[in-house]
Amino acid sequence: MRRCALTFVSSHAALFVTISIPAIGLWLVAADSGSGPLFSFRLYATFITIFLLTLLLAIKQDIISANLLGSLQHLSVTYSSINRFKGHLLQSEKLTTLGELVAIASRQISSAMTQIQEQASCIILRSPAESRPAALAGKISQYALRTDALAESLQRFAQESPLELAPVDVRSLLESALHLSRIAKLPNLRVELREDAPAPPVLADSSQLLHVFLQILSNAMDALQEVSGGELLISIRPCDPHVSIQFSDSGPGLSHPEHVFEPFFTTKPVGKGTGLGLSTCYGIIRQHNGDISCGNRLEGGAHFTIFLPAAASQVPGNLEPHLALENR
Repeated sequence: MRRCALTFVSSHAALFVTISIPAIGLWLVAADSGSGPLFSFRLYATFITIFLLTLLLAIKQDIISANLLGSLQHLSVTYSSINRFKGHLLQSEKLTTLGELVAIASRQISSAMTQIQEQASCIILRSPAESRPAALAGKISQYALRTDALAESLQRFAQESPLELAPVDVRSLLESALHLSRIAKLPNLRVELREDAPAPPVLADSSQLLHVFLQILSNAMDALQEVSGGELLISIRPCDPHVSIQFSDSGPGLSHPEHVFEPFFTTKPVGKGTGLGLSTCYGIIRQHNGDISCGNRLEGGAHFTIFLPAAASQVPGNLEPHLALENR
């Protein structure tokens, strides 16, 4: 920026000096009245020519500077896009490898937990109701259920199941998610669902998309409860050829928004969060040819924004294949 300013000043200073030459010549001619009319005419013509050429040179210089500035701005935007794409690619490679390992591990864990639950049920049936073995078997069965739920979450993170795409009305699905999460019925929480303009349906797997909405609502509910209440605004906007869904809350905000979608990253206490929820959401949205981002609001709180292709602009046969796991 400083170099550009110096270049601008030096070039325009040179133009000013050049333009001042005819003025100095005219002043000398006016001061010397002994010159002939032919000499004065030639001198005037020369000065006028210099002035016009300098003026054209100044206009050309301004046009070149404006074009250069536009090119630099375009280059800056392109460079930012390349860096963003590089981050997506690196995270996608990491998540793809991790997803394969997670899928294998989660299947084995789920199979083991199923066997443990079956054995625990046999112990409970064969033991007296109030006996110590029955109580221990009941606890083992509960822990097995919790572990199986975690394995199911891991399988969802791995995204092994193919999408079943169909036109989905975003507002109706959000209303279902709000009803299932019961966030609107919690005290001190105000939830508003706003549709700025009629939005077209999106081409999506409704069950997978519902999971994304429920996960984001769950995070917003936890954030608002940290500050003893607040408001959550959900807005739907058509952004041809996409549909934008934004969740904005008045909670404490995100301490590390750049790591939010990384697997196993969580700010929740031990035992409350696995760090896979938002990573799973990212993989689902990217699998839909969409995008998801997050950040902190200037007025406080956090926002999550999802972009999904409108159904009118996509058909199942034309969807580009995406890796099941990608990240920002």
